Amino acid sequence: MALVSLRQVLDHAAENGYGVPAFNVNNLEQMRAIMQAADKTNSPVIVLWTLVSLTPRCFVESSWNVRVFLKKTKKSKPKVK
Repeated sequence: MALVSLRQVLDHAAENGYGVPAFNVNNLEQMRAIMQAADKTNSPVIVLWTLVSLTPRCFVESSWNVRVFLKKTKKSKPKVK
């Protein structure tokens, strides 16, 4: 799994005729579940969160966990051009 720009993901989806789900997360457990499911299915996802729904500590922890998760799951380069 790789972190790529939203433009790359949406362009690839439009060219290949598929949709990309966007999930609004409210806590770290939701973030982990979405990232694990995306990795397991090798599917792109858009993860959204607002500062209102996350405490500052949770926001920092979520950002850090996404980076760690991406590093652990770098199996291959993204298929998105």
